[in-house]
Amino acid sequence: MNRLRGNTFLLLLLRSGNQVLLNPQEYGESKEGVTKPNMLADLIRLTNPNYSPAKMDTLASYFSKYLAGEPPKSPSYLPFSNPAYRQGLSARLVDDRRSVLIQMDDFCRKYLDMGDASLRQLVAGLIDAVLSDDSFEGIFDIGEKSVQKLDLNKLDRNTPINLQAFLCSVWAIILESFPDTSEGIETYNEWTEFAGYNTARIPKTDIGFERAKKIAVSPDLPDGITAETAEEVHEKETEEAIPDSESEAAIEPEVIEIQNPGEKATTRIQIINNGPGTVIGQANGLVINVN
Repeated sequence: MNRLRGNTFLLLLLRSGNQVLLNPQEYGESKEGVTKPNMLADLIRLTNPNYSPAKMDTLASYFSKYLAGEPPKSPSYLPFSNPAYRQGLSARLVDDRRSVLIQMDDFCRKYLDMGDASLRQLVAGLIDAVLSDDSFEGIFDIGEKSVQKLDLNKLDRNTPINLQAFLCSVWAIILESFPDTSEGIETYNEWTEFAGYNTARIPKTDIGFERAKKIAVSPDLPDGITAETAEEVHEKETEEAIPDSESEAAIEPEVIEIQNPGEKATTRIQIINNGPGTVIGQANGLVINVN
């Protein structure tokens, strides 16, 4: 019986990984952080954007143990045993879905092969994994709507599945309800083959390949969301949240000068309010109302 857990989820992501992720030795320094440990770190950041492991070498060793179903008890590196963290992504998807989907879009374009066939195999593999795991239950976001588990089997090319929304919903279900990767180790071993000592096992499963021929996957963000970074979205939302009164307070007051009739001196008036047909100002401590 297949088990969809964090390690088997990651395995299917790796199967659809881009060439930089899968063959880092060929890219050297140009890989720009596209590594398997960083891939796990960015998944963790979907819940906690401020996550920052102290040492990437340590996270790299923990990544291998996580896949092997033997994750160390180190909350600062792998927070999956923390109940508040486990529920965090589901909460973010309710409160801040836009930013989460943008983060997932960045993740996909950084680590995955974004070709149509590759994405259909990834999504179809996850659907088959869900349907073949009798313990796995949840609500699945496919972009335009959310569906029940059994409805996944009815999806075809007439109903495109949004990549970012679907991946987020599956990962959120895993975090909240199925955080123990030891439950997925038999499936992980069955879906991979030995590649040598001190070498990561190689994906060999063809799960989802047949279903991939029958479904459509959209790589574009849903609901008119543009592919901005989460930081840009946060900055915009912060600016939009400033009350008008605060914005007006930041505007320098207007000052005008009036020539006194028959005199060389001028009077400087600071404008307090300028409404239709009325100027209210202040000069030398006196309030001036000019209609």
